[in-house]
Amino acid sequence: MKPLALTAMMAVAAATASAQQPLPMITPDVINVTGGTFKNGYYSLDFSVGEATLVNTMKDQFSNFYITNGFLQPYLFGLFDPRPDNHFSEDEVRILPNPTYGIAEVNILAKQQGKVRIYLYDRLGKLLYTRENQSYGYGWVERIDLTNQPNGMYMFKVELTPNDGGAMRKGSFKIIKVGR
Repeated sequence: MKPLALTAMMAVAAATASAQQPLPMITPDVINVTGGTFKNGYYSLDFSVGEATLVNTMKDQFSNFYITNGFLQPYLFGLFDPRPDNHFSEDEVRILPNPTYGIAEVNILAKQQGKVRIYLYDRLGKLLYTRENQSYGYGWVERIDLTNQPNGMYMFKVELTPNDGGAMRKGSFKIIKVGR
């Protein structure tokens, strides 16, 4: 008997409330479905998939820069960076082990084909080692012996000149040689 009375009272209250005024809208009007993060080299993109009722687009009066804000960004111009990214990402060149006792491996994992040059400099900028090789886009390992060099910091410079005539890619990597 009590559950029936409680149900009846709730039905009467709901009918009375809806007769007085409509239910308010839920704000903000955003539905977020999913999201994530994408990293590639020096760039990071955080995104969320959803829908918003407001998206503003602003343009600088002195240039062609567009800024948009809102929960869901419109895809108007594409993601384009006019500057070429000519640096290796952290996944394309690895120097192992670091620090090293003597033998260092330079792993070239770039998928681009071309001529690769490796330079080794000491902390004063003196060129100690240079090597040139053809990379076919499936990886290459160069072993460099630092056993006879004094303990300290060294810099590797890696350059790749693509076969297809694209922009040269390059990177500088620090390695530390320690004694046992």
